Amino acid sequence: MTLLALTLSAVALSSRWSGRRDAPAALEVQRLTFDDGLQTNPSFSSDGQSLAYAGNETGQFDIWTQRVADGGAVGNPVRITTNPAHDWQPDWSPDSNAIAFRSERGNGGLFVVPATGGAEKRLTDFGYRPRWSPDGRMLLFTESTLWRGGSRLYVVGLDGRGPQALPKELLGASGWRPHSREVVALTLPFSSPLIFQSVDVSAAGAGIVEWTVDDAVTQRFRDGAVTVWADPLYWSADARTVLFVGEVRGVRNLWRIDVDVANRRVTGGPHPVTAFTDAHTFSVSSTDQRLAIERSARTAQLWSYELDAAGRIREDRAEPLTPEADHAILPDVSSDGTRVLFVRAKPGSRQQRDLVVRELATGHERILRTVDDSHELLMFPRWSRSGRRISYTNASWPASGAVQQHVHTVDLEHDTDRPLTSAW
Repeated sequence: MTLLALTLSAVALSSRWSGRRDAPAALEVQRLTFDDGLQTNPSFSSDGQSLAYAGNETGQFDIWTQRVADGGAVGNPVRITTNPAHDWQPDWSPDSNAIAFRSERGNGGLFVVPATGGAEKRLTDFGYRPRWSPDGRMLLFTESTLWRGGSRLYVVGLDGRGPQALPKELLGASGWRPHSREVVALTLPFSSPLIFQSVDVSAAGAGIVEWTVDDAVTQRFRDGAVTVWADPLYWSADARTVLFVGEVRGVRNLWRIDVDVANRRVTGGPHPVTAFTDAHTFSVSSTDQRLAIERSARTAQLWSYELDAAGRIREDRAEPLTPEADHAILPDVSSDGTRVLFVRAKPGSRQQRDLVVRELATGHERILRTVDDSHELLMFPRWSRSGRRISYTNASWPASGAVQQHVHTVDLEHDTDRPLTSAW
């Protein structure tokens, strides 16, 4: 699966975002990466003239840079890191002289490297998604990427100060407020109003500041079924607009809200900025003139790997378990190793999801449950030790009303499916 980064060609996005239309403008896009394999995690330099990304052309993920112009890519990509471990999640410094990134070397952590390559400096022994402060002296990062609603946020100084944990209530999409040392976060809890918060990391012991959110804004989020996940926040150059990644019925796009910084108030939105059906991650240059998008018809194929005596994967003994065209996720193998349980999206459908048991020896499949509703999900399938039962979570959120989640159990011998718990 090849991931593509695209950019707007000489378009001043700030003028588009300041409009009040709820329909996204038609945007001219150009392909920037052409290498084999995957290119992911795009990050623009501050002037919008270069793009950093993680690519696995050499077998492992490394940090690469690519010059860009109005006509698209300029010249060949430059490999910045060469460590055998995976290097990914780059973020370009405000002065464009350095790149921060996540590396899996030595049990993992955050590193900084000159933008032209060279000596790499480790800053932490944990953390993901580093993002530079506006003054280039600190990095904001997350403790984990396992929880889409957001994980604990930290900051670390380039001078070695930290890491410092931010208040645990600060969750969701996050980023730096321009020209400040304030970290802001946007979240939409289940059945609660939209929350926009900030904290000044330069003030010792500073608490969270709650911004006022107009009730109409929360209602428009609910009416449009716009979900906010723990992706980076971006600000327009005039600081009147905050951009975030919103998801509607499984489709991710860039959205915006309108803010009054002087009064710490969210006054409008959400308004769509893009209208892609296959976008995953985004990067916005600080000049508002370029937008990089990681695009792919994203599928997830299940594979079976044999392990050697030391417990390492044998790449030469790999077998696909599901077709490449399927989107199969959340696998769990039975304790006897004969069956795999997973959730599959029906090819060509944005809504239908099946809970499937597959016999590994024969390939025979049994569909245990099907949902065909954009407001319903099947999650977390698990085998019992005996292999006679499975559990899974069924989540639903009607157009009006609170989210409900039930844990179900399925008796495979008697073909029964019963809820085990009450609603969330």
